[in-house]
Amino acid sequence: YDAVVPVPHTWRDRWWRVHAASEALAETIARGLNRPLRTGVLRKLRHTEKQATLAPSERRQAQRGVFGVPRGIR
Repeated sequence: YDAVVPVPHTWRDRWWRVHAASEALAETIARGLNRPLRTGVLRKLRHTEKQATLAPSERRQAQRGVFGVPRGIR
């Protein structure tokens, strides 16, 4: 692996959350692994409902096609 990439939120979720837990966790992991943190590499393309109440197979289905790479990153 070359870098640690946090799982992004949609713009709507970022608007309501003051703290981005996934980014803070990714930063800690990157520091511990001595790897760079790369934000902006992934983009969440659509909103998904909370995953906590879903079965694992439903979670996989709900997440299918949700993330993408912004233009110019590849």
